Amino acid sequence: MMYEWPEDDPFLEEGEPYIPEEKASLVPLIDADSLLYKAGFASQHKRFRFHSDSAITELYSNTTIKAKKETEGQEGYIEEYTDVESVGLAINNLSVSVQVILNSLEDLNFNIDEPIVYVAGIGVSNFRDDIATTQPYKGNRLWRYDNNGEIHYCVSRTLAECFDEMSSKVDKVIASKFKKPAGKPYHYEALRQWLVHAYNTLEIRDVEVDDAIGLAQCKNTILCHLDKDLWQVPGHHWDYGKQKYLYVDPDSLGILELTPKGDLFGTYIAWFYAQMLLGDSADHIRGITKVGPKKAFKLLGSFETEYDLFGPVVNEYKREFNDNWKQRFFENAQLLWIQRHGEVDVCPRLTKLIMITGA
Repeated sequence: MMYEWPEDDPFLEEGEPYIPEEKASLVPLIDADSLLYKAGFASQHKRFRFHSDSAITELYSNTTIKAKKETEGQEGYIEEYTDVESVGLAINNLSVSVQVILNSLEDLNFNIDEPIVYVAGIGVSNFRDDIATTQPYKGNRLWRYDNNGEIHYCVSRTLAECFDEMSSKVDKVIASKFKKPAGKPYHYEALRQWLVHAYNTLEIRDVEVDDAIGLAQCKNTILCHLDKDLWQVPGHHWDYGKQKYLYVDPDSLGILELTPKGDLFGTYIAWFYAQMLLGDSADHIRGITKVGPKKAFKLLGSFETEYDLFGPVVNEYKREFNDNWKQRFFENAQLLWIQRHGEVDVCPRLTKLIMITGA
């Protein structure tokens, strides 16, 4: 659906909750992946049993270290297993989580239309995999092989395939040096299917959920999420973890704030440039060495124009990557940029700025 931001947008300045005299109608766009994982993992628990010659004993411990202490001095071995509760309980947890979000939006004095729920499709490709030439996108979520302190990330997705892949890279492959990626909850697929049938749910393919939900955002929608990356997208936001409403003004550059804990919070264009400095360890995107939240805020925090954001970031990339700075700059930009209506690709914006500034 095409839309334009109104010139006389009735909302207040960014960061101030807007309470309309007459209730506005908004369509919630719910990023449900985190809800799936939370409900799924809440219904399964790590347990330990101790096997001796005479009996199998359930242990009270919930960690390997505690289990070893609990059985210290006894002959036998410890078995770790996962105790999975019923799928019905997991579905109930998920249902409650979605309803809490909708109830919270009603409390904000909005009229809430039927929500649109977003979940990742199964076995889909990701265009960012082809962009990431420096190191694998989300490579820290793949199988990896630690060979004497040198980490090799596997393009392959199974242990057997990774074993064959590493055979061509190292002299001797040792099975114990492979690290398995974090898995999905046991009830993940059942929960995903329940969402598909219970709500107007979109299964996203070819792009990430963040991009799909960013492209759908308009003046009549509200993003419901926990994702720091989605703060790049203008419009209404509801952080359902912190129970925080924020309106990101599309006519501004956004905000950057250093929290009391020393973390950096930002929105819109300003947050994108901050992420260019910080990188994203969750997605295996390398930023600028020794630039953390405090230094990023020092470099960018007093901006008034986009040039005040663009210039310091370019300077840091030139300092770190020398003649290769443009390749790393555009690679990271495309990995970090969240697609949104009217600006799917960030490259034209950055290319124009480079031409104007002579960077």
